[in-house]
Amino acid sequence: AAFELAAGAVFGFLPGVLAVAITKGAAAAVTFFLARRFGVDAAGTLQRALRAGPANLDSWSARLRRGVQGNAFRFCLLARLSPIPSWVNNYALPLADVPFETFLPATLLGMLPPLTANVYSGACALSLASALTGGGTVDGGSLVLGALSALSGAAILQQMASFALDDD
Repeated sequence: AAFELAAGAVFGFLPGVLAVAITKGAAAAVTFFLARRFGVDAAGTLQRALRAGPANLDSWSARLRRGVQGNAFRFCLLARLSPIPSWVNNYALPLADVPFETFLPATLLGMLPPLTANVYSGACALSLASALTGGGTVDGGSLVLGALSALSGAAILQQMASFALDDD
């Protein structure tokens, strides 16, 4: 989030969103291929350990596989919108056999809401600092966007919970 906040403060809202989206999208694509190339052995070891461990871990692993196989785009999108760190998604989703043509669009779409909120927060922080030092004013749009961000976060968590509890 520090990168996104700094981009908003340095570049402003729209250029900051564009710079961060391109950078994070490229990083996710590179990580996808690195995980596929070098992470296969580690993923196999982890899967064997999960199967040998307690039954609830094996059940969780099976639910994860079913979720990816059932609707990989939806699964990737919800994973990106979740509070799971993006580096975990960057490595875990390729190892869960999500195809690249599904991974990249879901990643780009799923990273935009939190990314735009963070970049906007950085731009607003600079605006607020400027207003407090006598160099400008703060608009009411910041308050509206903050409220919408909080509401969308609650809606995303509700959707993720219903998706996780769905036993189809």
